[in-house]
Amino acid sequence: MGRITRHPQKPGPKHGHAVDVAEWGHVDEWIWPEAERVAGVMGYQVKKRGWASTRILFDTIEKAREFADRLERHRHDVEIVEARRRPCPIRTRYDQAALGLHAVTWGLSTGVIRDVVQAYRRTRRDCSSHGVANSAAAKVIIERCPHLDTYAGRERARDMAEHMLVYVEVRHRDWFWRGLEGDHHLYAFQFHR
Repeated sequence: MGRITRHPQKPGPKHGHAVDVAEWGHVDEWIWPEAERVAGVMGYQVKKRGWASTRILFDTIEKAREFADRLERHRHDVEIVEARRRPCPIRTRYDQAALGLHAVTWGLSTGVIRDVVQAYRRTRRDCSSHGVANSAAAKVIIERCPHLDTYAGRERARDMAEHMLVYVEVRHRDWFWRGLEGDHHLYAFQFHR
């Protein structure tokens, strides 16, 4: 009987260049076809290390760098899209200030500010709630501008009435609160004092 020899196994491709793809345990679905495209015929390997770590291993460092660049660009683009969905806090404050300036200027130039304050004070004499009185003041604005008789328009009228009330309250504080029920401050705009 002769000697049995085995041929040595051919070494397989080594995948030693890793790219982390998991963010808090979540791996996006677009990653797998992209990794397959970058890896080419040599393929890639997936290595999971715990619940939050998933790595893709490539055979060359160039492929790993290319995939890491694509992954970083994608995450940056997603971050920009999400940031655009959120309103800018500075712009929100500027919009609120512009609405206040518009409301007070319009109220003074048309004289409607007097009617708004009277409606607020009339309602506040009987009711200690600011919300009910503010709604009564907003109705004065809606009667003057019927195009504001929608949900968004009523909210805008309430904000405009609030700005007008703050304007008058700051200038005539003692007169404004004389004889009214409830707390003597406007809740929504306490920073105006």
